[in-house]
Amino acid sequence: MRDQDAELLRRGPLLRWPSRRPPSRLPPGLP
Repeated sequence: MRDQDAELLRRGPLLRWPSRRPPSRLPPGLP
């Protein structure tokens, strides 16, 4: 995994993570 990809995962995991495996908690900014 490159640093750029890691940064994107840290900034917006929901944007890249598959819907079949949603995160346990929503990132800041969403209701």
